[in-house]
Amino acid sequence: MQNPPPGPPQGEGSGQPHGDYGQQHGDYGQQPGYQPPPSSGGGYQPPPSSGGGYEPPPSPGAGHEPPSGGGYQQPPSYQQPPSYQSSNYQGGQSSSGMDSKTGCIIAYVLTWLTGLIMFFVGKDNRDVRYHGAQSLIFFGGLTVLLIGIDIIGGILVAATSSTALSVLFGLIVFVIVLFDIVMWIICLVKAIQSKGERWQIPLVGGIVTPYAERMAGS
Repeated sequence: MQNPPPGPPQGEGSGQPHGDYGQQHGDYGQQPGYQPPPSSGGGYQPPPSSGGGYEPPPSPGAGHEPPSGGGYQQPPSYQQPPSYQSSNYQGGQSSSGMDSKTGCIIAYVLTWLTGLIMFFVGKDNRDVRYHGAQSLIFFGGLTVLLIGIDIIGGILVAATSSTALSVLFGLIVFVIVLFDIVMWIICLVKAIQSKGERWQIPLVGGIVTPYAERMAGS
């Protein structure tokens, strides 16, 4: 009995080499130490984050809160102290910003007319008010006296047709007007030389001053 002919050596032939090649590729894919990540659900899952994941920064709308206790604290804002307003006093300035000397001079510039103005303008300064009242009383009184004498003289001269009465009343008016002018100059000089303090009009101060002080409120 004859032995069968020996077959082709292992690894040769048409089917076996391909099987061994596939086995080799399979063994290559199963390298020791490498394990493919397990798939759960079949999709890609990002690696878990450590510490709760990425948190976006706070929105710009949230203001910065300074640390409480021991942190830097902004000093309180500086507040400007209220402006000091000095009250008016005798010899000072009135609420209109006019000092006593200026008010005193103006009170005699146009005799009783500016005296009347200063009497009301200087209501917060008693010295200015005093000079306004003094000018108003004295020069206003002389003006009223002149008007009265002129009216009376005119009536008498018209009634009597007397030249003597006409000359007499004309002389009286002239003396009063001259006296008015002289006293006006004296008052202006005294007002300029003074510092706004009170003084009496010469010759008639004893009569005019009490009324002026009463009108000035002192």
